[in-house]
Amino acid sequence: MRMTRYLPAIQNMIRYSSYAIAVGFCASISASTASTIAVLSNDNQPHWQQVQKAGENQDVYFHAWGGDPQINAYVQWAAKTVDDKYNINLVHVKLSDTSEAVSRVLAEKSANNNDRGSVDLIWINGANFATMSENSLLLKSWANQLPSFKLTDPKNNPAVTLDFGIPTEGMESPWGQASLTFYYDSLAVEKPPITLDELANWTQQNPGRFGYPKPPDFLGISFLKYALVMIHEQNDAKTGTDIRAELNQAVSAQNKEIVLDPLWEFLDKLHPTLWRNGEQFLQSGAQMRRLVDDTELS
Repeated sequence: MRMTRYLPAIQNMIRYSSYAIAVGFCASISASTASTIAVLSNDNQPHWQQVQKAGENQDVYFHAWGGDPQINAYVQWAAKTVDDKYNINLVHVKLSDTSEAVSRVLAEKSANNNDRGSVDLIWINGANFATMSENSLLLKSWANQLPSFKLTDPKNNPAVTLDFGIPTEGMESPWGQASLTFYYDSLAVEKPPITLDELANWTQQNPGRFGYPKPPDFLGISFLKYALVMIHEQNDAKTGTDIRAELNQAVSAQNKEIVLDPLWEFLDKLHPTLWRNGEQFLQSGAQMRRLVDDTELS
């Protein structure tokens, strides 16, 4: 299956990044708490104590994916901590898909509800951040005024200042990192592949035993990013070129082909060896885990 249908998503995030994935949260412009911060942020040097004082005895609705017990437990711990320290009631609104909260904010803005919104904070990924940014749904210039923001090293850390190829402009604050991890069934695979080339060779020898979720699923996009980086890292080492540097640049007619064509070529060879011959794709990480548990995937 050709991947041209996923081209816009890949083009938007074609810059080079490490294999660690920064995740962040955003403040909606329609949130009452966010509006308070906006007022306090008019001063170039806002006093954080004022922000803390303004937040006392308020509810903050944090819309975040609720599909992982460990993450839910962490949010519960954070909620207790901010309650104990700052007398703020942090409410975890559990989402099955972040787009639910994005749609809600969009609907509220369309109804001219700009100061009594139901979404205060959103745990967000790059695609949803791009959507909200393009529709002016996010509060600007708040994240870079957080006391600890300087510890993210924004001058040298593009993952903080860019998301999905779009400048964050203080609309998004990182709150953790995740790493793309490949895992395998040790009863079925004695020596797992540890490089992209080894993975491609392994799937040739073991057709139908490997798969990845269909983009724009987060894991599917992450796999394509990993493949894109590794392909050019290997090619640059062989040819002495520096095409990988283009991954940090905006997409143009000049660099699109030289950057993406090697990825299409790799995927055209890989897909026929995948689960169901690459004619159907896994829909989610949860489905992928079930198939490994059922020994349908290795």
